[in-house]
Amino acid sequence: MTLWISLGVGGALLVAWFLYISGDGGDHDRGARTRLGRAWRRIVLWAGDVRRIGCFPWVTWDVSEHLVEYEEAQSALPAIRPGDVGLHRERGYLSNLAIPGFMKHAWLHLNGPQRFGRPGARELCDTGSMEIVEAVSEGVLRRSALHPVRSDYTVILRPRNVTPASTRWALEKARRIVGCEYDVDFKFDIEEELEHFQSDAPPTAEELAGRRGEMEAFLDNLRAEWDGGFSCSEAVSFAWWHEQKKLGLHRRPMRGKQVIPPDAFFNRGFEIVWMSESVTPEMAAKCGLNEEGVQMICEHRDREKLAREAGAEAATAPETAVARRRRGRLWRRLRRRFGGRRRAAGQGDSAASNQQPTTNGQQG
Repeated sequence: MTLWISLGVGGALLVAWFLYISGDGGDHDRGARTRLGRAWRRIVLWAGDVRRIGCFPWVTWDVSEHLVEYEEAQSALPAIRPGDVGLHRERGYLSNLAIPGFMKHAWLHLNGPQRFGRPGARELCDTGSMEIVEAVSEGVLRRSALHPVRSDYTVILRPRNVTPASTRWALEKARRIVGCEYDVDFKFDIEEELEHFQSDAPPTAEELAGRRGEMEAFLDNLRAEWDGGFSCSEAVSFAWWHEQKKLGLHRRPMRGKQVIPPDAFFNRGFEIVWMSESVTPEMAAKCGLNEEGVQMICEHRDREKLAREAGAEAATAPETAVARRRRGRLWRRLRRRFGGRRRAAGQGDSAASNQQPTTNGQQG
């Protein structure tokens, strides 16, 4: 009896599933197709999304889609400089519930694009060698700058009023922690980390260049000895900790710990240099971003609007100048062509009048 009930339930589910996948769909399923044909088409398209993974349930058909498209992410890279801080938020992750606030991840940009061409003229940007340092579940990694920018909500921040020497020191400290583990305890013991990695005082450029090989071997031992780790915002804070007061980096109590969340970088120590179209003040306020951060987003949107209007005016101005030059060239050509003929005709008449008395004299 139990077997027949199981078969009946299984058959009913199979029929319901078949009716579901063979029903009328969107634009790609329209047309004179039979129900069986529509079912076959959807099965084939679904099979193209199924892939194997290395953990339970060992298969998935999830399609990774981001609000920030590839072209929009590429447009952000030319605006990035060394030392910039990136923030993003991705939908659907369970860790979003554990990390309060709008943004959920932070990273540090190690370099900017390589530019070719004359200054002031049209420049070409090579963004293929741009890299970041970020702390993820696999540890502190050094990877392509495009990887975290292509997300759902992305913002690029730049520290204000920092010197090039200070930026170089922040990048050097970020390179020192590459290879460390991820801090699952979220301790934010930055002072101990600075002392362990000997990053409390910046060396001179000559010392840094002369001890590069020795320092790399030394840092390998430091990473092996360090039993702690770095979370994403902790790694960025560690790199910029020598500018702590200027950049407004302070721990705050959150879920029983003293941490620096990604939203803490939304302060007047930083400025927004790029932001994806998906980031809006309404969305940020709804997700818990502080008022200062929401105001920064509004100000950046206003600057973008003014820049677009100025660009539109600049785009029309060259056309007017070109049209004016073309009209000038046309008038000059007309004057040369018709004015030359008039002068030639006038010269011919004057020559004829000068020769007329001489001819009359000869006849007399």
